[in-house]
Amino acid sequence: MISLIESVDAFLFALVLLIFAFGIYQIFITKHPIDASGCAHTWMNISNLAELKVILVEVIIVILCVFFLKITFMHHDEASWSLLILPVSILLLSASLLILKKGH
Repeated sequence: MISLIESVDAFLFALVLLIFAFGIYQIFITKHPIDASGCAHTWMNISNLAELKVILVEVIIVILCVFFLKITFMHHDEASWSLLILPVSILLLSASLLILKKGH
């Protein structure tokens, strides 16, 4: 089970790198929206760095949730208060993302 969770974590990290690379490519290299090239995915249409930042923070929150799941499975017998640091940080990141989205 832990190896499956680690593979999902690695896949999500690769997805973050792919989204970041595609966003940087679309913002700085191409100047036309992706819908003009025939792609129907609107989430891939990144026009500025703020949109790229929001997408990356969303994926990073999901990665942290998977990482917390892995830590919980690995240390389920020795539960302590130090295991609550990661979920609290995930909650704070989610709250900051909510504030960031309302600011736009």
